[in-house]
Amino acid sequence: HPLVPIMHPSQTVNKQDMTLQAKFGRGQSEIRTTQKLLQSGMEAWGDADLARGILDRRSTTSCIHKWGEVCFSSQCVKQPEVAASTNDAEVRALFQTTKRTLLYRDVLASLGLPQPEPTVTHEDNAATIAQVIKDCLTPRVKHMGTLIGWLNEQVSRLRMKPTPCSSDNMDADMN
Repeated sequence: HPLVPIMHPSQTVNKQDMTLQAKFGRGQSEIRTTQKLLQSGMEAWGDADLARGILDRRSTTSCIHKWGEVCFSSQCVKQPEVAASTNDAEVRALFQTTKRTLLYRDVLASLGLPQPEPTVTHEDNAATIAQVIKDCLTPRVKHMGTLIGWLNEQVSRLRMKPTPCSSDNMDADMN
């Protein structure tokens, strides 16, 4: 897994001061991992590009996960079906990003790095954030009820926190 360092048999981990000591050739090198980096937590970015597929008109989902400033996961895939609107595509992208977020939260917890706070998930569509937080269904998006309801449940369980992000600062933007 990208978060697990590949360790040589001569390496030792001292959990008291979070020092990784590794022997390389004749010398020794110490790589210090600061508490700040370990406590920085994971952040996610999810975005959609409406009807990017010229032949099939399907939208594209892009999601990125970072630990501190380091990207450890990225994905760019076509959505399974044609989106009816920009909001529809964005909800699907947020859903995909959140599914991956939950997987990574479980992996981090199993590595002894539980995420006590909800994972900040950057989203550049204000309508999507409002619908997810309020679990708000309108006639225009009622076909997205299951996805919006599931996302709202993750927010209420403090697993993810949809956070507004300008399109200029959207790391997962494909344009």
